[in-house]
Amino acid sequence: MANTKYAYVRNFELPDPLLPNTFLVFRVDGHSFHRFSDAHNFTKPNDIRALQLMDHAARDTMEAHPDIVLAFGESDEYSFLLKKSTTIYSRRQSKILSTLTSQFTSSYVYHWSGYFPDKPLQYPPSFDGRIVLYPTEKEVKDYFAWRQADTHINNLYNTTFWALVQEGNQTTTEAHATLRGTFSKDKNEILFSRFNINYSTIDARFRKGSVLVREALDEYVVPQYQESQELEERGLKRSQASHPLSEVFTLHPLAEETESTNETILGRLGDTPSTFSAVTSAATASDSTGDGRRSYPRVSSEISTPPIVLPAGAPQLLSGALGSSTNIDARADANDLIINVSTNLDPAELKTITDSVSSTTIPPSLSSANSAQQPRSNPQLPLNPAPKTQPTVKPNQRSKPKSKSKQKPTRIELLHCDIIHDEFWTARSDLLSD
Repeated sequence: MANTKYAYVRNFELPDPLLPNTFLVFRVDGHSFHRFSDAHNFTKPNDIRALQLMDHAARDTMEAHPDIVLAFGESDEYSFLLKKSTTIYSRRQSKILSTLTSQFTSSYVYHWSGYFPDKPLQYPPSFDGRIVLYPTEKEVKDYFAWRQADTHINNLYNTTFWALVQEGNQTTTEAHATLRGTFSKDKNEILFSRFNINYSTIDARFRKGSVLVREALDEYVVPQYQESQELEERGLKRSQASHPLSEVFTLHPLAEETESTNETILGRLGDTPSTFSAVTSAATASDSTGDGRRSYPRVSSEISTPPIVLPAGAPQLLSGALGSSTNIDARADANDLIINVSTNLDPAELKTITDSVSSTTIPPSLSSANSAQQPRSNPQLPLNPAPKTQPTVKPNQRSKPKSKSKQKPTRIELLHCDIIHDEFWTARSDLLSD
Protein backbone atom coordinates (compact mmCIF):
# COMPACT_ATOMS: atom_id res chain seq x y z
CA MET A 1 0.00 0.00 0.00
CA ALA A 2 1.33 3.41 -0.96
CA ASN A 3 2.85 5.41 1.87
CA THR A 4 1.03 8.69 1.36
CA LYS A 5 -0.22 11.37 3.69
CA TYR A 6 -3.62 9.66 3.61
CA ALA A 7 -2.33 6.36 4.96
CA TYR A 8 -3.11 7.46 8.53
CA VAL A 9 -6.74 6.39 8.01
CA ARG A 10 -5.61 2.80 8.45
CA ASN A 11 -5.16 3.55 12.14
CA PHE A 12 -8.94 3.59 12.47
CA GLU A 13 -9.18 -0.09 11.54
CA LEU A 14 -9.60 -2.17 14.67
CA PRO A 15 -7.82 -5.51 15.00
CA ASP A 16 -10.26 -8.39 15.48
CA PRO A 17 -8.28 -11.61 16.03
CA LEU A 18 -10.26 -14.53 17.38
CA LEU A 19 -9.15 -16.18 20.60
CA PRO A 20 -6.47 -18.79 19.81
CA ASN A 21 -6.65 -22.48 20.69
CA THR A 22 -10.44 -22.57 20.50
CA PHE A 23 -12.84 -24.37 18.18
CA LEU A 24 -14.30 -22.06 15.57
CA VAL A 25 -17.89 -22.65 14.45
CA PHE A 26 -19.24 -20.61 11.56
CA ARG A 27 -22.99 -20.62 10.87
CA VAL A 28 -24.66 -19.22 7.78
CA ASP A 29 -28.41 -18.63 7.75
CA GLY A 30 -30.79 -17.62 4.98
CA HIS A 31 -32.06 -14.07 5.34
CA SER A 32 -35.87 -13.78 5.08
CA PHE A 33 -36.11 -17.22 3.49
CA HIS A 34 -39.81 -17.53 4.29
CA ARG A 35 -40.44 -14.82 1.72
CA PHE A 36 -37.80 -16.26 -0.60
CA SER A 37 -39.29 -19.78 -0.50
CA ASP A 38 -42.78 -18.42 -1.19
CA ALA A 39 -41.56 -16.30 -4.09
CA HIS A 40 -39.92 -19.36 -5.68
CA ASN A 41 -42.72 -21.83 -4.88
CA PHE A 42 -40.73 -24.22 -2.73
CA THR A 43 -42.48 -27.53 -2.10
CA LYS A 44 -43.91 -27.78 1.43
CA PRO A 45 -42.93 -29.00 3.95
CA ASN A 46 -39.56 -29.88 2.36
CA ASP A 47 -38.21 -29.13 -1.11
CA ILE A 48 -35.53 -31.71 -1.88
CA ARG A 49 -34.02 -29.49 -4.59
CA ALA A 50 -33.53 -26.59 -2.19
CA LEU A 51 -31.88 -28.85 0.39
CA GLN A 52 -29.57 -30.38 -2.22
CA LEU A 53 -28.61 -26.89 -3.37
CA MET A 54 -27.70 -25.99 0.21
CA ASP A 55 -25.59 -29.17 0.41
CA HIS A 56 -23.83 -28.20 -2.83
CA ALA A 57 -23.01 -24.71 -1.57
CA ALA A 58 -21.73 -26.17 1.71
CA ARG A 59 -19.54 -28.67 -0.12
CA ASP A 60 -18.07 -25.88 -2.26
CA THR A 61 -17.29 -23.92 0.90
CA MET A 62 -15.51 -26.91 2.44
CA GLU A 63 -13.54 -27.58 -0.74
CA ALA A 64 -12.36 -23.97 -0.80
CA HIS A 65 -11.27 -24.05 2.87
CA PRO A 66 -9.48 -27.27 3.93
CA ASP A 67 -9.53 -26.33 7.62
CA ILE A 68 -13.30 -26.98 7.69
CA VAL A 69 -13.64 -30.58 8.87
CA LEU A 70 -17.39 -30.89 9.48
CA ALA A 71 -20.61 -29.20 8.38
CA PHE A 72 -24.23 -29.69 9.40
CA GLY A 73 -27.20 -28.31 7.49
CA GLU A 74 -30.93 -28.08 7.93
CA SER A 75 -33.55 -26.02 6.15
CA ASP A 76 -31.88 -22.71 5.19
CA GLU A 77 -28.87 -22.87 7.53
CA TYR A 78 -25.47 -24.56 7.66
CA SER A 79 -22.90 -24.80 10.46
CA PHE A 80 -19.18 -25.37 9.80
CA LEU A 81 -16.55 -26.60 12.26
CA LEU A 82 -12.97 -25.44 11.75
CA LYS A 83 -9.98 -27.10 13.34
CA LYS A 84 -8.90 -25.83 16.74
CA SER A 85 -5.45 -25.01 15.40
CA THR A 86 -6.66 -23.20 12.28
CA THR A 87 -4.86 -20.02 11.34
CA ILE A 88 -7.16 -19.21 8.44
CA TYR A 89 -6.81 -15.51 7.55
CA SER A 90 -4.73 -15.12 10.74
CA ARG A 91 -7.98 -15.83 12.64
CA ARG A 92 -9.30 -12.37 11.77
CA GLN A 93 -13.01 -12.47 12.49
CA SER A 94 -14.16 -9.98 9.86
CA LYS A 95 -12.08 -11.65 7.14
CA ILE A 96 -13.29 -15.16 7.97
CA LEU A 97 -16.90 -14.12 8.37
CA SER A 98 -17.11 -12.09 5.17
CA THR A 99 -15.21 -14.62 3.04
CA LEU A 100 -17.11 -17.73 4.12
CA THR A 101 -20.49 -16.02 3.91
CA SER A 102 -19.82 -14.68 0.43
CA GLN A 103 -18.41 -18.06 -0.68
CA PHE A 104 -21.57 -19.87 0.40
CA THR A 105 -23.91 -17.25 -1.04
CA SER A 106 -22.17 -17.03 -4.40
CA SER A 107 -22.14 -20.82 -4.73
CA TYR A 108 -25.86 -20.96 -3.92
CA VAL A 109 -26.64 -18.46 -6.65
CA TYR A 110 -24.16 -19.98 -9.12
CA HIS A 111 -25.70 -23.46 -8.91
CA TRP A 112 -29.34 -22.35 -8.67
CA SER A 113 -30.24 -23.15 -12.27
CA GLY A 114 -28.89 -26.69 -11.91
CA TYR A 115 -31.53 -27.48 -9.27
CA PHE A 116 -34.31 -25.13 -10.41
CA PRO A 117 -33.98 -25.07 -14.21
CA ASP A 118 -37.61 -24.01 -14.67
CA LYS A 119 -37.58 -21.34 -11.93
CA PRO A 120 -35.26 -18.40 -12.54
CA LEU A 121 -34.30 -16.34 -9.52
CA GLN A 122 -36.81 -13.60 -8.85
CA TYR A 123 -34.33 -11.65 -6.75
CA PRO A 124 -30.88 -12.33 -5.22
CA PRO A 125 -30.96 -14.41 -2.02
CA SER A 126 -28.83 -13.34 0.91
CA PHE A 127 -27.34 -15.09 3.93
CA ASP A 128 -26.10 -13.78 7.24
CA GLY A 129 -23.21 -15.34 9.11
CA ARG A 130 -21.85 -15.53 12.62
CA ILE A 131 -18.82 -17.05 14.35
CA VAL A 132 -18.88 -18.65 17.78
CA LEU A 133 -15.82 -19.92 19.68
CA TYR A 134 -15.99 -23.00 21.89
CA PRO A 135 -13.20 -23.91 24.35
CA THR A 136 -13.58 -27.71 24.59
CA GLU A 137 -14.88 -30.71 22.69
CA LYS A 138 -17.94 -30.94 24.94
CA GLU A 139 -19.30 -27.59 23.80
CA VAL A 140 -18.69 -28.51 20.15
CA LYS A 141 -20.59 -31.80 20.50
CA ASP A 142 -23.42 -30.07 22.35
CA TYR A 143 -23.63 -27.36 19.69
CA PHE A 144 -24.19 -29.85 16.86
CA ALA A 145 -26.56 -31.87 19.06
CA TRP A 146 -28.54 -28.66 19.60
CA ARG A 147 -28.77 -28.00 15.86
CA GLN A 148 -29.88 -31.56 15.07
CA ALA A 149 -32.46 -31.52 17.85
CA ASP A 150 -33.75 -28.28 16.32
CA THR A 151 -33.96 -30.05 12.95
CA HIS A 152 -36.18 -32.78 14.41
CA ILE A 153 -38.46 -30.37 16.27
CA ASN A 154 -38.95 -28.08 13.28
CA ASN A 155 -39.44 -30.85 10.75
CA LEU A 156 -41.96 -32.73 12.88
CA TYR A 157 -43.97 -29.55 13.36
CA ASN A 158 -43.81 -28.59 9.68
CA THR A 159 -44.68 -32.09 8.49
CA THR A 160 -47.76 -32.21 10.73
CA PHE A 161 -48.72 -28.62 9.94
CA TRP A 162 -48.66 -29.07 6.15
CA ALA A 163 -50.46 -32.42 6.42
CA LEU A 164 -53.30 -30.61 8.18
CA VAL A 165 -53.32 -27.91 5.49
CA GLN A 166 -52.77 -29.99 2.35
CA GLU A 167 -54.65 -33.17 3.29
CA GLY A 168 -56.76 -32.08 6.23
CA ASN A 169 -58.20 -29.04 4.40
CA GLN A 170 -57.44 -26.73 7.31
CA THR A 171 -56.37 -23.14 6.90
CA THR A 172 -52.94 -22.15 8.15
CA THR A 173 -54.55 -20.41 11.11
CA GLU A 174 -56.58 -23.52 12.00
CA ALA A 175 -53.53 -25.76 11.65
CA HIS A 176 -51.49 -23.57 14.00
CA ALA A 177 -54.36 -23.68 16.49
CA THR A 178 -54.55 -27.48 16.25
CA LEU A 179 -50.86 -27.85 17.04
CA ARG A 180 -50.70 -25.26 19.78
CA GLY A 181 -49.57 -26.88 23.04
CA THR A 182 -48.91 -30.32 21.53
CA PHE A 183 -45.86 -32.48 22.16
CA SER A 184 -43.91 -34.75 19.84
CA LYS A 185 -46.04 -37.79 20.69
CA ASP A 186 -49.20 -35.80 19.89
CA LYS A 187 -47.90 -34.78 16.47
CA ASN A 188 -46.84 -38.36 15.72
CA GLU A 189 -50.33 -39.52 16.66
CA ILE A 190 -51.95 -36.94 14.37
CA LEU A 191 -49.77 -37.98 11.45
CA PHE A 192 -50.40 -41.69 11.91
CA SER A 193 -54.08 -41.73 12.91
CA ARG A 194 -55.35 -39.06 10.51
CA PHE A 195 -52.97 -39.31 7.55
CA ASN A 196 -51.40 -42.78 7.89
CA ILE A 197 -47.92 -41.26 8.00
CA ASN A 198 -45.23 -43.00 10.04
CA TYR A 199 -42.82 -40.18 10.84
CA SER A 200 -39.89 -42.54 11.36
CA THR A 201 -40.09 -43.63 7.71
CA ILE A 202 -39.75 -40.11 6.31
CA ASP A 203 -36.51 -39.38 4.44
CA ALA A 204 -33.63 -39.13 6.93
CA ARG A 205 -32.48 -35.96 5.17
CA PHE A 206 -35.62 -34.22 6.43
CA ARG A 207 -35.57 -35.71 9.93
CA LYS A 208 -31.83 -35.55 10.69
CA GLY A 209 -30.40 -32.92 8.36
CA SER A 210 -27.26 -33.20 6.24
CA VAL A 211 -23.79 -33.98 7.59
CA LEU A 212 -20.69 -33.27 5.51
CA VAL A 213 -17.54 -34.94 6.86
CA ARG A 214 -13.99 -34.46 5.61
CA GLU A 215 -12.14 -37.77 5.46
CA ALA A 216 -8.45 -38.29 4.72
CA LEU A 217 -7.52 -40.50 1.78
CA ASP A 218 -4.45 -42.49 0.82
CA GLU A 219 -2.15 -40.44 -1.40
CA TYR A 220 -2.97 -40.31 -5.13
CA VAL A 221 -6.52 -41.56 -4.61
CA VAL A 222 -9.01 -39.29 -6.36
CA PRO A 223 -12.18 -38.32 -4.45
CA GLN A 224 -15.16 -40.27 -5.77
CA TYR A 225 -17.52 -37.30 -5.90
CA GLN A 226 -15.05 -35.22 -7.92
CA GLU A 227 -12.80 -36.69 -10.60
CA SER A 228 -14.35 -40.13 -11.02
CA GLN A 229 -17.67 -38.63 -12.05
CA GLU A 230 -15.93 -36.45 -14.61
CA LEU A 231 -14.16 -39.46 -16.09
CA GLU A 232 -17.30 -41.58 -16.18
CA GLU A 233 -19.01 -38.87 -18.20
CA ARG A 234 -16.26 -39.29 -20.79
CA GLY A 235 -16.82 -43.05 -21.03
CA LEU A 236 -13.93 -44.38 -18.92
CA LYS A 237 -14.19 -47.84 -17.44
CA ARG A 238 -12.69 -48.13 -13.98
CA SER A 239 -11.09 -50.88 -11.93
CA GLN A 240 -11.29 -50.81 -8.16
CA ALA A 241 -8.10 -51.06 -6.10
CA SER A 242 -7.93 -52.50 -2.62
CA HIS A 243 -8.85 -49.16 -1.06
CA PRO A 244 -12.65 -48.82 -1.05
CA LEU A 245 -12.48 -45.18 -2.11
CA SER A 246 -9.97 -45.53 -4.95
CA GLU A 247 -10.72 -44.89 -8.61
CA VAL A 248 -7.60 -46.35 -10.26
CA PHE A 249 -6.65 -46.73 -13.91
CA THR A 250 -3.55 -48.18 -15.58
CA LEU A 251 -2.21 -47.91 -19.11
CA HIS A 252 -0.52 -50.51 -21.29
CA PRO A 253 2.35 -49.52 -23.60
CA LEU A 254 1.04 -49.20 -27.12
CA ALA A 255 1.49 -46.78 -29.97
CA GLU A 256 -0.25 -47.16 -33.31
CA GLU A 257 -1.51 -45.03 -36.15
CA THR A 258 -4.77 -44.93 -38.03
CA GLU A 259 -4.85 -45.16 -41.80
CA SER A 260 -6.48 -41.80 -42.41
CA THR A 261 -4.71 -39.50 -39.97
CA ASN A 262 -1.67 -39.37 -37.76
CA GLU A 263 -3.84 -40.31 -34.77
CA THR A 264 -1.79 -42.00 -32.09
CA ILE A 265 -3.05 -44.30 -29.33
CA LEU A 266 -0.85 -43.81 -26.27
CA GLY A 267 -2.29 -46.56 -24.15
CA ARG A 268 -5.25 -48.74 -23.30
CA LEU A 269 -7.01 -49.55 -20.07
CA GLY A 270 -5.77 -52.62 -18.22
CA ASP A 271 -7.32 -54.76 -15.53
CA THR A 272 -4.42 -54.49 -13.09
CA PRO A 273 -4.87 -51.62 -10.62
CA SER A 274 -1.93 -49.36 -9.85
CA THR A 275 -0.93 -47.43 -6.76
CA PHE A 276 -0.84 -44.24 -8.80
CA SER A 277 -3.95 -43.06 -10.59
CA ALA A 278 -2.29 -41.79 -13.73
CA VAL A 279 -5.24 -41.21 -16.05
CA THR A 280 -7.46 -40.06 -13.20
CA SER A 281 -4.88 -37.50 -12.15
CA ALA A 282 -4.59 -36.38 -15.75
CA ALA A 283 -8.17 -35.16 -15.48
CA THR A 284 -6.84 -32.21 -13.50
CA ALA A 285 -4.09 -31.38 -15.97
CA SER A 286 -4.08 -27.97 -17.60
CA ASP A 287 -5.85 -27.61 -20.92
CA SER A 288 -3.54 -28.21 -23.85
CA THR A 289 -6.09 -28.42 -26.64
CA GLY A 290 -6.71 -24.70 -26.89
CA ASP A 291 -10.48 -25.06 -27.12
CA GLY A 292 -11.42 -25.58 -23.51
CA ARG A 293 -11.09 -29.40 -23.54
CA ARG A 294 -8.42 -31.46 -21.81
CA SER A 295 -5.98 -33.93 -23.33
CA TYR A 296 -6.15 -37.61 -22.37
CA PRO A 297 -4.49 -40.78 -23.61
CA ARG A 298 -6.75 -43.12 -25.53
CA VAL A 299 -8.26 -45.75 -23.24
CA SER A 300 -9.65 -49.11 -24.34
CA SER A 301 -10.12 -52.53 -22.71
CA GLU A 302 -8.48 -54.95 -25.16
CA ILE A 303 -4.79 -55.57 -24.54
CA SER A 304 -2.73 -58.14 -22.68
CA THR A 305 0.69 -56.55 -22.50
CA PRO A 306 2.16 -55.70 -19.06
CA PRO A 307 0.85 -52.43 -17.64
CA ILE A 308 2.89 -49.27 -17.12
CA VAL A 309 2.00 -46.05 -15.36
CA LEU A 310 1.91 -42.69 -17.08
CA PRO A 311 2.00 -39.54 -14.93
CA ALA A 312 -0.44 -36.67 -14.95
CA GLY A 313 1.99 -34.71 -17.12
CA ALA A 314 2.17 -37.27 -19.94
CA PRO A 315 -0.16 -35.40 -22.36
CA GLN A 316 1.78 -32.19 -21.81
CA LEU A 317 5.10 -33.97 -22.37
CA LEU A 318 3.74 -35.34 -25.63
CA SER A 319 2.81 -31.81 -26.69
CA GLY A 320 6.31 -30.58 -25.90
CA ALA A 321 7.99 -33.48 -27.65
CA LEU A 322 5.96 -33.07 -30.85
CA GLY A 323 6.81 -29.41 -31.24
CA SER A 324 4.94 -26.14 -31.73
CA SER A 325 3.39 -27.17 -35.05
CA THR A 326 1.35 -29.90 -33.37
CA ASN A 327 -2.35 -29.63 -32.53
CA ILE A 328 -3.78 -32.05 -29.96
CA ASP A 329 -7.51 -32.62 -29.71
CA ALA A 330 -9.34 -34.92 -27.28
CA ARG A 331 -12.64 -36.62 -28.01
CA ALA A 332 -14.68 -39.39 -26.37
CA ASP A 333 -16.78 -42.25 -27.67
CA ALA A 334 -18.69 -44.95 -25.77
CA ASN A 335 -15.66 -46.51 -24.06
CA ASP A 336 -12.64 -44.60 -25.33
CA LEU A 337 -10.88 -41.29 -24.82
CA ILE A 338 -8.83 -40.50 -27.89
CA ILE A 339 -6.14 -37.92 -28.58
CA ASN A 340 -6.06 -36.76 -32.19
CA VAL A 341 -2.63 -35.46 -33.12
CA SER A 342 -2.38 -33.18 -36.15
CA THR A 343 1.26 -32.57 -37.06
CA ASN A 344 3.54 -32.10 -40.04
CA LEU A 345 6.02 -34.61 -38.68
CA ASP A 346 6.82 -37.72 -40.67
CA PRO A 347 4.66 -40.71 -39.48
CA ALA A 348 7.77 -42.70 -38.57
CA GLU A 349 9.14 -39.82 -36.52
CA LEU A 350 5.74 -39.34 -34.87
CA LYS A 351 5.63 -43.02 -33.91
CA THR A 352 9.16 -42.87 -32.50
CA ILE A 353 8.27 -39.93 -30.24
CA THR A 354 4.99 -41.42 -29.00
CA ASP A 355 6.74 -44.76 -28.41
CA SER A 356 9.22 -43.01 -26.15
CA VAL A 357 6.42 -41.25 -24.25
CA SER A 358 4.30 -44.36 -23.74
CA SER A 359 7.25 -46.57 -22.77
CA THR A 360 8.83 -44.16 -20.31
CA THR A 361 7.89 -44.41 -16.63
CA ILE A 362 8.00 -40.98 -15.05
CA PRO A 363 7.90 -40.50 -11.26
CA PRO A 364 4.47 -39.50 -9.88
CA SER A 365 6.13 -36.49 -8.24
CA LEU A 366 6.33 -34.90 -11.68
CA SER A 367 3.25 -32.70 -11.61
CA SER A 368 1.15 -31.81 -14.61
CA ALA A 369 1.92 -28.16 -14.03
CA ASN A 370 5.67 -28.76 -14.27
CA SER A 371 5.16 -30.86 -17.39
CA ALA A 372 3.10 -28.16 -19.07
CA GLN A 373 5.85 -25.62 -18.49
CA GLN A 374 8.46 -27.53 -20.48
CA PRO A 375 9.31 -25.99 -23.88
CA ARG A 376 7.30 -27.16 -26.87
CA SER A 377 9.84 -26.17 -29.49
CA ASN A 378 12.39 -28.91 -28.72
CA PRO A 379 11.49 -32.25 -30.36
CA GLN A 380 14.24 -34.00 -28.44
CA LEU A 381 12.83 -32.97 -25.06
CA PRO A 382 14.14 -35.39 -22.38
CA LEU A 383 11.28 -37.22 -20.69
CA ASN A 384 13.16 -38.06 -17.50
CA PRO A 385 14.26 -34.84 -15.79
CA ALA A 386 17.65 -34.83 -14.13
CA PRO A 387 17.51 -35.09 -10.33
CA LYS A 388 17.64 -31.81 -8.54
CA THR A 389 20.83 -31.00 -6.71
CA GLN A 390 20.85 -29.19 -3.40
CA PRO A 391 22.44 -25.75 -3.71
CA THR A 392 25.55 -25.15 -1.64
CA VAL A 393 24.89 -22.71 1.17
CA LYS A 394 27.78 -20.44 2.01
CA PRO A 395 28.57 -19.77 5.68
CA ASN A 396 27.17 -16.24 5.57
CA GLN A 397 24.31 -17.08 3.24
CA ARG A 398 20.89 -17.61 4.79
CA SER A 399 18.97 -20.51 3.28
CA LYS A 400 15.38 -20.03 2.20
CA PRO A 401 12.70 -21.36 4.53
CA LYS A 402 11.31 -24.75 3.61
CA SER A 403 7.91 -24.73 1.96
CA LYS A 404 5.00 -26.34 3.73
CA SER A 405 4.37 -29.99 2.97
CA LYS A 406 1.55 -30.86 0.65
CA GLN A 407 -1.71 -31.58 2.44
CA LYS A 408 -2.95 -35.14 2.39
CA PRO A 409 -5.82 -35.68 -0.07
CA THR A 410 -9.30 -35.72 1.41
CA ARG A 411 -12.83 -36.42 0.31
CA ILE A 412 -16.08 -34.88 1.58
CA GLU A 413 -18.76 -37.41 2.45
CA LEU A 414 -22.47 -36.54 2.68
CA LEU A 415 -24.36 -38.36 5.44
CA HIS A 416 -27.81 -38.23 6.98
CA CYS A 417 -27.10 -39.67 10.39
CA ASP A 418 -27.36 -38.96 14.10
CA ILE A 419 -24.66 -36.66 15.44
CA ILE A 420 -26.53 -36.10 18.67
CA HIS A 421 -25.01 -39.29 20.14
CA ASP A 422 -21.43 -39.96 21.19
CA GLU A 423 -21.13 -42.87 18.75
CA PHE A 424 -20.70 -40.44 15.85
CA TRP A 425 -17.81 -38.60 17.52
CA THR A 426 -16.17 -41.80 18.77
CA ALA A 427 -16.07 -43.18 15.24
CA ARG A 428 -14.63 -39.89 13.94
CA SER A 429 -12.37 -38.74 16.74
CA ASP A 430 -10.04 -37.11 14.19
CA LEU A 431 -12.60 -34.34 13.64
CA LEU A 432 -11.78 -32.84 17.03
CA SER A 433 -8.03 -33.47 16.96
CA ASP A 434 -5.30 -31.50 15.19
